[in-house]
Amino acid sequence: MKKILLVLLLLPLLASSQNWIEKGTVWHYDQVLNGIGFHKFMYIEDTLIDGHLCQKIIDSNYTFYEQPNGVVLYGGVTDFPTHYTYNNDDSVFCYRDSSFYLLYNFGAHIGDSWVISTDTIGGCDTSVVTVADTGSMVINNEIRRWIDVTTNSGASFILFGRMIEGVGNIGGFDINPLFAIDVPCDTNITICFNYYNFKCFSRNDTLIYNPSGQDCEYYLTHSAIAELNSKKQIRLYPNPARNEISFVYGSENMMDVEKLYIYNSIGQLIKQHSFEKNKQMFQLNISDLKSGIYYYHIFGVDNSKKYSGKFVKQ
Repeated sequence: MKKILLVLLLLPLLASSQNWIEKGTVWHYDQVLNGIGFHKFMYIEDTLIDGHLCQKIIDSNYTFYEQPNGVVLYGGVTDFPTHYTYNNDDSVFCYRDSSFYLLYNFGAHIGDSWVISTDTIGGCDTSVVTVADTGSMVINNEIRRWIDVTTNSGASFILFGRMIEGVGNIGGFDINPLFAIDVPCDTNITICFNYYNFKCFSRNDTLIYNPSGQDCEYYLTHSAIAELNSKKQIRLYPNPARNEISFVYGSENMMDVEKLYIYNSIGQLIKQHSFEKNKQMFQLNISDLKSGIYYYHIFGVDNSKKYSGKFVKQ
């Protein structure tokens, strides 16, 4: 009798224990903005959060820079915050700001909606996703449902594109690759985002869905790539930034860079600073800048231009 009772108690748990993705799942999205490259998500292990067994999804961005001679330089990997998801039947939930929010509902109908964020800081509205269309498609000999979703204007988090059951977002060039992202709801603020394009979906090194037919990590594996020496690399973080941005430069160029010049979007010089010798980081206060895109040029001790790029002030 006790065994029967135990089985009956476990049945609801077992019925909803099937994860929306399998361990070893990897997503690739091509990205363009500050250089080129790809965004990579990896489901590697599970973890328990607030009583839910969640999929831990690592988020990394691989950046490359095209050179005039046709060579593509490897700019390194930037690690983004880890994501955590769990599902209950058709509904996939994402952990953010100490709470779980409904991310996808593959059983939804046209016109259905749900809240993906209640953050209203700065005058934003509650972020609500609405289903614009539904359907199904065959991937790897399996019929999978899909939903097309949009987000209300004035939202602090947005999610757009086509979400496929067991896969996630495969929308065209958009600013959200797999998860909802935060955006300024003030339309007077100009922000330049990375744009992502779904590339492929795989599991344990086996391709499941690759509509482009191209190498998932083309820039990393292509023979024309010359790796950028990390000892000479200069990195910026965070980017976008609000109050301060850091320039981190490798050990081999500590004595080789001298001046930093910051220009606005119409080419006006608005800031200039000198790098300290034998330092590997320079922190620039940008709290006085207006929101927008800015460009930087770094010159060496011989007055030659060494590095150029751009950053976004939120």
